[in-house]
Amino acid sequence: MIAHRFKLISTLWLLALLLNMPVARAAERRVDFARDIRPILSEHCFTCHGPDDKARKAKLRLDTRAGALADLGGYSAVVAGKPDHSELFLRIISDDKKERMPPTKVAERLSDDQIALLKKWIEQGAEWSDHWAFTPIRNAAAPKVKQSTWPRHAIDAFILAKLETVGLSPSPEADKATWLRRVTIDLTGLPPTIAQLNAFLADKSDNAYEKVVDRLLASPRYGEHMARPWLDAARYADTNGYQYDRQRTQWPWRDWVIRAFNNNMPFDQFTIEQLAGDLLPNATEQQRLATGFNRNHPITIEGGVIDEEYRVEYVMDRVVTTGTVWMGMTFLCARCHDHKYDPISQKEFYQFFAFFNQVPEKGHNGFDPRMPVTVGDQGAIRQEIAALEAKLKAAAPQLAKAQAAWERSIADKAKGPVWQTITPTKVTASSGATLKALPDQSTLALGGKPNAEIYDVVLRTKAEQLTAIRLEALTHPSLPHNGAGKAFNSNFVLSEFEATATPLSGKGKAKTIRFRTAVADYSQKNYHISSTLDGK
Repeated sequence: MIAHRFKLISTLWLLALLLNMPVARAAERRVDFARDIRPILSEHCFTCHGPDDKARKAKLRLDTRAGALADLGGYSAVVAGKPDHSELFLRIISDDKKERMPPTKVAERLSDDQIALLKKWIEQGAEWSDHWAFTPIRNAAAPKVKQSTWPRHAIDAFILAKLETVGLSPSPEADKATWLRRVTIDLTGLPPTIAQLNAFLADKSDNAYEKVVDRLLASPRYGEHMARPWLDAARYADTNGYQYDRQRTQWPWRDWVIRAFNNNMPFDQFTIEQLAGDLLPNATEQQRLATGFNRNHPITIEGGVIDEEYRVEYVMDRVVTTGTVWMGMTFLCARCHDHKYDPISQKEFYQFFAFFNQVPEKGHNGFDPRMPVTVGDQGAIRQEIAALEAKLKAAAPQLAKAQAAWERSIADKAKGPVWQTITPTKVTASSGATLKALPDQSTLALGGKPNAEIYDVVLRTKAEQLTAIRLEALTHPSLPHNGAGKAFNSNFVLSEFEATATPLSGKGKAKTIRFRTAVADYSQKNYHISSTLDGK
């Protein structure tokens, strides 16, 4: 798996470099149709001379070799080796606005660099190549560079060649700490630990770097990190999608993908088992599990859906995903018409569709095949469970004792303040209202509806170290709306609260109590409880 991946990466990197090379270097290399020419034709010509039969002009088709070289009545769009006899080239350089291609209303005129590329391509024989996804990966010859001693690997030569074309020099070699962070994040998605950093810095051996890479490749985190892009491409999810996003069990397939990366599974085996693992002779449980790739599509359980419509949607999803993931092409456009960019016709789309159109499933609620899956080494897991249960059983007495002690400590802390209800010795009201003592030790104010009232309450207690006083405004059936106050809306507002203390013996002066703070269950707007202590 590693060799396949790194080979692919190096090829794609090379492709990116070549695509970005200035055209001035075109003379130094052979023009490649897929890399250099197809993008030009696609952008400027395919609108009128592409795969769409209804939009095609002058019966000229430039998206196929046969169409480009076809005899159009004594002339051809492309004559290999002869740009001056190629109508394509003559039209793009014409000064006659009626003759010049492409028409300005369709696309922009080609740049001088693009025209030079097309001319060079025709001069070199107008070689045609298939879509890049169908072209076997091959090693490219490393370009010549000025700093010939700098590259350590063939890929370095391509990087340096690009730098030299734009007048840049390579960055200095990264220090060990920076390198460790980069390679650890690249291979595991996680930064290195302090212990790993210290160990690497202390390792002065010649193969210190190699040992780090080997350790990272052997880490379970490697497979988890490398699997993430694949899971995204395969549209992995543990829910059904659509309106009711109901849960489903897809994580065993996810774990299969992670194990495949961690076990360095060859890419051909990786492909076969996910597409058709259940069809292999004497297929194992894991090979059948691998086909969960085909079950990642959304499934609707919404009432009222047309069953056949969504069954077809599931098939479409498999076609598009399989084509994108394994063939490197976008299939979706060909669902409705011949593809404008990728070499897939609408007919070929539905030929591919037929492979998946034989699954006995439903559109509503889907066809939900299930299989029991053995997770890990069952014997080892049972032994681990038994060992943990024995450890818990042995610790049970100590745990119970510690639990009880902890609960007592929490209970002590949770007790909070202890309130003592005191029957008033005397209560008076500034308006002369009648104040009635009730059995629950509360006092009811009867008669009158003053806008303001001052109540004096005298309490006697032997309790010491008092830390708070609580006043409760209680509801009563005799009050408006069974409320707590005498106002028409049963409102009760406390505007000020003062307290003094004198010894029970009656000797000594009264002492004003200063309150540190006030809290309330509810404070009405503009009458915050804190205002009751402001002396106003």
